Amino acid sequence: MSHSFETYFSHNFGKLQLEPPLFYHAPVGIRFELGDPAEMDEEIYFKRVNYRAKRLFQEIFEPSDLIYLVVDKDTDSIRRYLKNKNLKYSLSMDSNSRIILKCKIEDLRCIRMLQAILNVDLNRKPRLRGQCWFINTRTNIIFHAYDDRGLDIVGNEASSLRSLYTQYQDWILDYDRAQIDHYFIE
Repeated sequence: MSHSFETYFSHNFGKLQLEPPLFYHAPVGIRFELGDPAEMDEEIYFKRVNYRAKRLFQEIFEPSDLIYLVVDKDTDSIRRYLKNKNLKYSLSMDSNSRIILKCKIEDLRCIRMLQAILNVDLNRKPRLRGQCWFINTRTNIIFHAYDDRGLDIVGNEASSLRSLYTQYQDWILDYDRAQIDHYFIE
């Protein structure tokens, strides 16, 4: 399995390394702000974080999409998010000792998994420590929520991300806006 992942990945993303911050290493990408740093109410803050992450995730993935899930932690942390428990036998490792799973979005509890990723810094449960990348093989888009502050969505060409750029302008991280605008200005 890991060989087929590495073949797919190098064919579609070249020498891109799956490492944070993914946005700065990718040919084209968008960095979105999830949480409002000025928000003092933790519940309001977290509702916004979850809403934005879920919304962006659902824009990129359809339930039937075939993906590669890449996780840099132990398999036990992933097993709880498998709807189909037989998928645990499909887990493999890549050359960087990361867990690789090829499956459909509908085979995973993705929204619960996203919440667990976003919970880490806020010390909420459930928590999923480590980095996690969702790679859509239909669109060649990578989704990486790095924590409750934000997430990176990258691709190998601007056209695959243009609708996200247009529709979610207000969510783009201001710090990187000039670089992001450069990708999409014709």
